[in-house]
Amino acid sequence: MDKASLSYGQTIDALKAMQNAKKSYGEIVQEGTDMYHRLCQEMYNEVSKTNGDEYYTPAELELIRLERDTWSLVRALYIDKNEPPTTSATPQALLQRNPYTPTVAIVQRVMDHEPTLQRLLTVVNWLHDTAPAASTSTHQSGYRRRTQREIVGARQAGQARAGLPKSLDPDALNRESGVSLYPDDAAAEASLSYDLFRLVRAGRLNEALSVAADAGHPWLAAVLHGSRPFQWTAVTSRDAGADSESEANASTAGWQGNKRRKLWREACLQAAASPTYPPATRALYASLCLTSRSIPAVTPLLRTWEDHLWARVEMLLTERIADWLDHLGGFWENGMKASDPQSSAKLQDLPDENQWLGDVDKLVREMGNVRVEEGAASDNAFHFAQLHLVLGNVNGLLDQVASTCTSRAEQDSREPVPTPAVDVILNEYIRLLETDPSSGPLVALYVGALGESAVE
Repeated sequence: MDKASLSYGQTIDALKAMQNAKKSYGEIVQEGTDMYHRLCQEMYNEVSKTNGDEYYTPAELELIRLERDTWSLVRALYIDKNEPPTTSATPQALLQRNPYTPTVAIVQRVMDHEPTLQRLLTVVNWLHDTAPAASTSTHQSGYRRRTQREIVGARQAGQARAGLPKSLDPDALNRESGVSLYPDDAAAEASLSYDLFRLVRAGRLNEALSVAADAGHPWLAAVLHGSRPFQWTAVTSRDAGADSESEANASTAGWQGNKRRKLWREACLQAAASPTYPPATRALYASLCLTSRSIPAVTPLLRTWEDHLWARVEMLLTERIADWLDHLGGFWENGMKASDPQSSAKLQDLPDENQWLGDVDKLVREMGNVRVEEGAASDNAFHFAQLHLVLGNVNGLLDQVASTCTSRAEQDSREPVPTPAVDVILNEYIRLLETDPSSGPLVALYVGALGESAVE
């Protein structure tokens, strides 16, 4: 039995089992999505082996990966979308009760009450989960060793070493003009920055912290750690129904994260724009706080379509949350005056939500024309589907696919195609299945489901 026949057999068995169980529509969609994702993963794992070239070309293998990742996105957004509506307090009410509420709790309330932010966060997590494994180089432990030897040697000889900094702290290159590290050290730091950037891109911050520390750059590990938002459960206002046990356990550890994240973010933005840093280092700093100011520093290192989508969605997410925090006030983000209800301190107005939603739509749709260096192009059908899923435009996706199928059917001079989008797509899928003799039982199942809407 070939792999196509095996896949058809697994599909029809799973669909029949769901049909006989008489489950609800939501359960069928959920289990069906899981099934297709699992089948794609199993097929991808199988053909990725040494003998996979007997059945699939690299381009076909890429299509299997894209389909697997698309089902993964459907699954993530479906689960997120069907969670019960939040009943938690608004961020304004939370700060009114306690102006010292930590940043994590405020951001969570903002997420609870702005569904588009929840969707974007789901997309970022999906892009982290589906990112290729970041292969890091072996970095020798030590901090600017060759530069240090050159400086020490010159001082012992009573000579000045032209072109090298006078000190070796991380900011030395920014303070002194016309100096640089010894070439070996400069290349090593550029390589380390690139590997750390790929780990941040994949959402593997803990691993990035370990790599930086092991390479003898604890200050860089501290910069990475600054991306963690401030949380302190002991002073967080508790909502009704909260998990008191987990909160009690968290409170025993004291506060965690960055209490001065606003200052840290501005420092990262300035570092991302500094011409004294190599491109990989600027990209690393920019990736930690992606905004319209820092995204140009990241762009040269974005190679795949997914990389570009990650940068744009992360930027939209970061800027919207920053706008909310500036608007809400609170002690940890805006200081004592902003946390005082009697203060006349002027808080920043929150940008209009409709305007922001328009920016989201515009930036995501522009992904249809992005040029990529690796992987599938931006006009790939799976990328087209993913964009509509990101925007929450499933009906628009079905209508456009149905319109394409209808145009093809008319060109073939076949019988009129039924108008409902789902029926159009299923009929076109049945036609494709009919070209494979082994898919007969699956064709019969789909034809039976369409009933009178099936095209003979």
